[in-house]
Amino acid sequence: MTIWDTLVALRYHWAVAVFGVIATVLALVAVSDQQTVYYSRVSAYFFAPASSVYPNVLSTTSLDLVDTAGAVAKRINGTTTIAKVASTDATIVGRGIYDGTKISLIDNGGQWSAYYNVQALDIQVAASSPELVRERQADAFSSIAGELGKMQDEQHVAKLDRITVQLTPSTPVVEAMSGDRKRAQGMTVVVGAAFTLFAVALLERRRLRRIQPRLSSARKLVPA
Repeated sequence: MTIWDTLVALRYHWAVAVFGVIATVLALVAVSDQQTVYYSRVSAYFFAPASSVYPNVLSTTSLDLVDTAGAVAKRINGTTTIAKVASTDATIVGRGIYDGTKISLIDNGGQWSAYYNVQALDIQVAASSPELVRERQADAFSSIAGELGKMQDEQHVAKLDRITVQLTPSTPVVEAMSGDRKRAQGMTVVVGAAFTLFAVALLERRRLRRIQPRLSSARKLVPA
C-alpha cells in the first residue's frame, strides 16, 4: 500500500484507527506508571555437623545435605509447583513476579532435566520497597531454619549432630529494577501503530474484494 492508499484506508476504517490510538495511549499510561521493583537474591546453605573426620563444615559436601535442603523446601512450599526455566540466572522479576517470595532447591540442570548438586536453597524476593524485601527475606530464612529444626526434632537428632543453615551473603544486597521507561514507551508506540495499520490493511483488503465485482460490472457497462 502507498501512503495515499493508507490514508484512504484510514478514512474508511476510522473507527478501527481510533480504537488503536486509544489502546496505544492506555498501554503508554500503564508503561509510564510502572513502579520500581526492589529485588534481592540470597542462598541458604546447609552444613553438616563438624566431626573429627570432617572438622571443617565448609568443606563437607554431601548429597544427603542436598536431599535435606530439598525436603525443607518441600515442607515450606507444599503442593506449590515452580515452573522450570532454562537458566539458574532467571529471576522471579524476569518471570513477571513483581511482588512475592520464591524458595527453591538450586537446579543446575537444563530446561528439560533437573540436576541438584548444591546443598543450598535459593531465596528470591521482590517487593515495592527495600524494607519489605529485607523483611520477607528474613521471614524466608526463619522459615527454612525453623523447618530444618522441626525435621531434626522429629528424628530426635542430638544437638551436636545437627545440620545447620547459614545465609549467604550474610548482608544481602537489594537492587532497584525499573527498566528503561523511554525504550518501553517507544516500543509501545511502535507495536500499537503496527497492529493498528495491520488491522486497517486487512479490513481494506476485504472491502476491496467486496466491491471488486461491482467495479468490474460498471466497467463493462461503460461503452468503449
